[in-house]
Amino acid sequence: MRKRLIAGVIVLLLIVAGIVGYNLYFKQKPEDLANDYRKDAARGAEQITTSMDKVYDSFDDYLIASTIPVRKLRNVDNIDEYRRRLLPVFDDTEVALDAARKRLKEAREAIKRMAPELTETPSATFLDDSDPIQETESAARKGKDYLKRVERYLGSYGDFVAYGREDLDLRRRELEIVSQNEVSPDASLEEITASVEAELEETRALLKVRQELEPARDAEKLADNSIEGINITIDYLEETAAALAALDPARLDAASAELLDESKRVGRRDSELIAELSSDSGLSEAARSLSKRADDLQDAIAVVGSEGKERDEPPRRRPNPIPAPSEPKQGGSDSEDDSIS
Repeated sequence: MRKRLIAGVIVLLLIVAGIVGYNLYFKQKPEDLANDYRKDAARGAEQITTSMDKVYDSFDDYLIASTIPVRKLRNVDNIDEYRRRLLPVFDDTEVALDAARKRLKEAREAIKRMAPELTETPSATFLDDSDPIQETESAARKGKDYLKRVERYLGSYGDFVAYGREDLDLRRRELEIVSQNEVSPDASLEEITASVEAELEETRALLKVRQELEPARDAEKLADNSIEGINITIDYLEETAAALAALDPARLDAASAELLDESKRVGRRDSELIAELSSDSGLSEAARSLSKRADDLQDAIAVVGSEGKERDEPPRRRPNPIPAPSEPKQGGSDSEDDSIS
């Protein structure tokens, strides 16, 4: 009798252990796996989306830095001074482009390092159809979609930054052509004429390089404006050569005045186009969309697993990239919004 009782107790304990084991495996195990995924995915999403926020900021910084400082140029009355005052803008633009390349590299490294945390979901025998595991699958799908769109953005922005650097090099080259062909105040007419002809030949060659350069999609209008600026310089040099041949000082003065006015007009147009980029470009629209998707992704991850459902605080919301005003801050350490006169 005692043996039967002991055997019954053992059987009962085995049944209880089986029930406990069943509950642990089929109920608790999926929750544990989902909770582990949530923690890892949240960390991965945080690092990736933070790195992308810095990329978006670098675009805004570039637009600010590359905008011509209109207040400093307002009272400029000769082309040489106008060109000299562009140099700080070029310097600021170079710093912004270098920073953008750094942010692009950091974002790609963060994605390479943390993407598995977002996209690799837990799996266990007989558990893949459980609700907690399905929640991880849903969040992972959002993560994969977000990363695919982020990669496209980084590619487009990378092209934009690469073009920006080539554009800046050509702008500097244009000023170098001018300085290399300067002549002394007491130069002869022949020396002045030779200098103008040399500058004209080099500027025409620069125009050809400009025309062969393939701009990034959002930089097409800026590229057209730069080509117009070079054509204005070529027109000026041709007119100067003709005025020198005709020994016509008044014609020389008129050509110089027109060059200054037209250069300012191109500069104003450049600033207008940059302002448009900040609010109405493929890059700015994609940045706003990706920021929204980043919030949605982090929201989806935050409620995965039992621990996620017990959260009382609302999920973190990042501010969307805000378009700059129609007249953005100016580069060259100047921030007033006056127009070039």
